[in-house]
Amino acid sequence: MATFRASITVDSPDVMSSPLSLTTGMSATVDSGHVIKAKVNATSQGGTAVTVYKANDKSDTAYVFVRNLSPDQEKFVTVYFASNDVIKIGGSQFAFFPVDATEAVKAYASEKGIMIEYMVFGIDNTIAQLD
Repeated sequence: MATFRASITVDSPDVMSSPLSLTTGMSATVDSGHVIKAKVNATSQGGTAVTVYKANDKSDTAYVFVRNLSPDQEKFVTVYFASNDVIKIGGSQFAFFPVDATEAVKAYASEKGIMIEYMVFGIDNTIAQLD
């Protein structure tokens, strides 16, 4: 088993009346993971959407990171579970979130050809099979 760590720091000296500085993180035991770059050609939910995480691929929580590689903030990637749009990620933005292992996670874009980078870590479900 391996340890997976993720952290984020949010700070600003002048966004509020007093300086803001917040750092938080998490640690999880995992035994597998992958990092993939993919071109998103779907512009709506369904058929050609990129599968970021296949349901039941992990036996417990899956930890998912998605980054929109477009430099144009107006070019969006939308991440969805089942048929519910959950996260809209602009160009150069990212999201990190835990996912119940039974949920599939997919992505579509505001236009064809937007590149994303995604990572998934967790404990492999040994009974999961490729389609």
